[in-house]
Amino acid sequence: MTIEARYGAHAATLTKLTGNMLTFEGASALAPGAPVTLTGARADGTPFSIEGRTLGSHKPSAESPRFEIRVRLVNLTKPDRAWLVALFGG
Repeated sequence: MTIEARYGAHAATLTKLTGNMLTFEGASALAPGAPVTLTGARADGTPFSIEGRTLGSHKPSAESPRFEIRVRLVNLTKPDRAWLVALFGG
């Protein structure tokens, strides 16, 4: 399952949760250690805001138009963690 979100002025697609690391796809790379806030709405319309620090960005292939970005989650609320785990496993 994927979830649509935004980081800055860019669209993002949340794709994977592994422990305390979230992976998403976006049009713009982020430098390692950069703070990032992902915002969006759940299927029921409830807004979410997820904060993290970038671990790295790369393009899966040279032809890929989007970057795969990994972030370490910080300040994640219990409801947001439960929601992410329910979506992606965890």
